[in-house]
Amino acid sequence: MTLQFVFGKRTATITIPPFVLLLMVIAAGTGYGLARLNFGQRARLQAQEIATLREHSQWLEHDLCEKRAELVRVAALADSRSQELWTELEVRHAELTLLWKQLGREQRRPAVRRPALAARSGRPVRHGQLQRQFGQLQVQLAATITESERLQQVARAHQQAQREAERARRSRATPAGPPCSGEMTSPYGLRTHPIYGTGRLHSGCDFTTDYGTQIRATGEGTVVTSDWLGGYGQVVEIDHGYGLRTLYAHCSQLMVKKGQKVQRGQPIATVGTTGLASGPHCHYEVHFQGKALDPKSFLPRLETRPAKTRPTWLQPLLDVWAEF
Repeated sequence: MTLQFVFGKRTATITIPPFVLLLMVIAAGTGYGLARLNFGQRARLQAQEIATLREHSQWLEHDLCEKRAELVRVAALADSRSQELWTELEVRHAELTLLWKQLGREQRRPAVRRPALAARSGRPVRHGQLQRQFGQLQVQLAATITESERLQQVARAHQQAQREAERARRSRATPAGPPCSGEMTSPYGLRTHPIYGTGRLHSGCDFTTDYGTQIRATGEGTVVTSDWLGGYGQVVEIDHGYGLRTLYAHCSQLMVKKGQKVQRGQPIATVGTTGLASGPHCHYEVHFQGKALDPKSFLPRLETRPAKTRPTWLQPLLDVWAEF
C-alpha cells in the first residue's frame, strides 16, 4: 500500500507493506473490542449501584415512617403524662395556698401557669424539646413537693402553737380561786334571805371579810358593768369570753371602768355593804351562757379535816355504858 503526502512543492511517498497494514487493522479492532467491553462492565456496575441506592432509599423512607409514627406516639404519651404532672402540680399549689392562708400570710410566688406543649400547639414535635419540658415539670414538681412538706411542718407547728396559746388564754380566762380573802359563809343554793326572811335561790356565794378588803378578778376578761345594780349595790361584772361571766356585788368602791381589760388577780373593787347586805361581804357569782353556776366548781377544794379522836380515858366508861 503506497501513500503520498504533498508538502508544497515537495511530494512524499510512503509504502506500507501488507503485513503492517494487517497488523494495524488487527490492533484497531482489538482496541475497539476492549473499549466496548470496558464500557459494558462500567454500565453494569453503575446499574448495580443504582439498584443498591434505590433499596437503601426505600429502607430510609420506611424507617422515616416508623420514626414519625413513634414520635407521634411519644408525643401523645408526653401529652398524657404532662397532663398528670400538671394536675398534681396544681393540687400541690392549692395545698400550698391553703397552708399559706392557715399561716395567715400572703403567698410568696405567683400561681403556676400551664404552657402549651408542642404536641398541642401545632408546632413540630422534637424529642429534645419534650425532654426539656419534662425536666422543667419534674424540677418544678419536686420543688413544690418540698415546699409543701416544709409548709406542712410549719403549719403543724403554727397550729400547735395556736392551740397552746388558745389553751393558755382559756386557762387565764377561766375563773379560778376566791375573789377576796375571808370565809365563805353562804354557799350557792336555796336559803332563807337574810333581809326578806323568805326562801330564795342564792345564785352565788358570799365571802365575809373586813370592810374595804380588796376584791380581785378571778380571771382575765373585759369589764362589762361597773355601776349600781339594784339590790346588788355597786357591782363589777367581767366578761371572760367562752360564755363565762363573773359578778362581784355589794362593793364599797369600784376601781375599774366599763370596757377596761383586767387580768387575773387585779384589784377591781373593795368589800362593802351597798345594796341589800346585812354586813360587809362580797357576793360572787359565775355565769355560763346566761345561767348561774355554783362557784364552788371554780374554787380550790377545801382540805378535809381529820376526824376528832376520842380521849382514851373515855373508852372504859363507854364500854360500861354499852353493857347496860
